[in-house]
Amino acid sequence: DPVLHAAAVLGEGFDVDALETVLAAVGSAVAPADLDDALDTLIEARVLVEPPGEGQDRLGWEHPLLRSTVLEKVRRSRRQRRLCGAAAQALLAGGATSSRAVVELLLLAGERSEAAPLAADAGEEALAAGELSEALRLFDVGTGAPSASDRGRAWWGLGTARNHLGQ
Repeated sequence: DPVLHAAAVLGEGFDVDALETVLAAVGSAVAPADLDDALDTLIEARVLVEPPGEGQDRLGWEHPLLRSTVLEKVRRSRRQRRLCGAAAQALLAGGATSSRAVVELLLLAGERSEAAPLAADAGEEALAAGELSEALRLFDVGTGAPSASDRGRAWWGLGTARNHLGQ
């Protein structure tokens, strides 16, 4: 199901506009009425939810395991790279607030060089959340950034995370 797959790669919570953009980018455009029907069915089945206070244009997963299961199927598919790359571009175009989500999608798409410039920000998000091993992984990606400034921030972040881990 393209709608379900696109929703999974967009993350735990996503905008319906981003979902439409991703579907169109991978050649699975769905008519607005059909998309509404598909989303209503997924909400009724308690696969997706409308988070309280976030409006009808934002949806999320009822349970993280549901998303993980769908995402695992996407990871095994040949369309993964295009779908994840399109999702990353949709998030960037929409002014994504989480660098981590975009970096993860770019990495899933096999676009490490595009992920590298954003990885220091993503590492800082992980560090602030206390996810030290995740921060290390993301800062490591950032060390390959083309900009000396981004590389420097990534190396600094690696040192900070390692210091917190006692390494």
